[in-house]
Order: sequence, then structure tokens, then C-alpha cells
Amino acid sequence: MNTWSPYVNAWPSSDGLGMYASIGQAGQVITPVTGLVEVPGSGPTSYKYSHTLEYAGTTDGLETFAYFYSGAFSSTTSNFQGTVIVSATTGLTTPVQIGPLDFIRYPIPISQTVDLLSANGLLKLHLEPNSLPTDAYGLVIPSTAPPGALPFNYTVVGLIYNVRASGAVVTTTQPGVLWMYYTPETLGNLDPNTLHIYWWNGNTLQWDDLGGTLFAPWQAVYKTVDRFGVYALLAPLGPIYSTYLPLIRKH
Repeated sequence: MNTWSPYVNAWPSSDGLGMYASIGQAGQVITPVTGLVEVPGSGPTSYKYSHTLEYAGTTDGLETFAYFYSGAFSSTTSNFQGTVIVSATTGLTTPVQIGPLDFIRYPIPISQTVDLLSANGLLKLHLEPNSLPTDAYGLVIPSTAPPGALPFNYTVVGLIYNVRASGAVVTTTQPGVLWMYYTPETLGNLDPNTLHIYWWNGNTLQWDDLGGTLFAPWQAVYKTVDRFGVYALLAPLGPIYSTYLPLIRKH
């Protein structure tokens, strides 16, 4: 049984033509980990390249292995959808693979409104003009695993998503609106009224509860945000209890 589930991340280069792909939480993998990036196109514009991921320091609080895929995109003005596949061999020489994970790279012109959507349409970050200090690029990709443990007794509804901007941009200059959608299949028996949007805090190595507003007609939760990074829609697996301290009356 393939239980290998590393944290997968990707982000665009500052010039918009390349992308970085990385993994964390690789586990007990003793042979090189390979990342395959494919961006379909027509004729010579197709891009498909495999490379061994190399140690790249710490990202989101994790030791990561990454590689820069130069020339993955043939234009700076178009959206591009592609896939990432990560593979390796375990200590028992059993091949393991994650993906294909579908990503979309977007240009973000400073003067335009832009919606960054996941490939499955279940996440959307709406950005107004001048949300970034200059023209930039965004990329949305799901991850097979969270960068850190979920809050106790909580579960992910749907997928975990990396929403990244080029040029090491972490925050926006004005808030955007993040929409995270659920389906009957991803919600299961959970109560939609308990759904909250969470953001992974790479400094505290914990999930920050951002809350959010349920919009049931669209099967969505939305929240204003001003940060890029890792987002997930979480719900408790059981009833939510509150602890109250006893009231002490002084005479």
C-alpha cells in the first residue's frame, strides 16, 4: 500500500517563465526523489522535464527538496495549466508516486482584477487592482499532505492548497477575498456550519483559524485575506465543546 504522502509546493519565478517545485516531509526515502513537471502545449511549446530534487533549506517550517524548472512557460501573459508528479523508491525498493497534481500559473497585472483558481475550481482568490506592488505571477497547486499536524480532532474538507506569488511576495497591499468550496462528497456527514478557513503559519508552525462566512447556496466559505500561503477548509470530527471556568463570588 502506498502511504507516502509528502508536502508538495510550487511557486512561479519572478520573470513568469519558470517555476520551482518542492517537497517536505519526504519520510524514509533513501534514493533520490524525482519531480516531473509537464505543461501541455502544441508542438515545440510543450514542456515536460524530470529532475532530481535537491536540498533547498527550510520552507513553511520544513526541510525541503526542490528544483527550478526553467522555461516551463512560453508566455508571460497567458494562464498555463500543468501537472507535477513526484516519485521515489523506498527502503524496500518499492516505487512510490504522488500525483499528477494539477496546477495553474496566472499573470497578475498590477492594474487588473484577477481571480486565482485551483484547477478543480474549489478554491478562488479574488484580487483587486493594485493588490501587489508590481506586475507579478501567481500559482495554485494542491498538496497531498499538510505542512504540519492539523488541530486536534479536525479533518480537511477537500484538499490542501498552496496559493503562491512570485518574487517572494507573502502579503497583499490590500485584502483579497478567498473562496473555498465543498461538495457533498468532500463534506460527507460533517456540518457545513462548522467549516472554517485555516492558514498555515510557517513561523509558529501551527494552523491559524481565520474563520469565514458560510454561503450555503454556493456550498462555500469566504474570508478576506491578505496573505499567500497554504490554505485548507477544516471541520471538527465531533461536537465542539467550550470550557468554562467556575464563577467565584466574593463576599
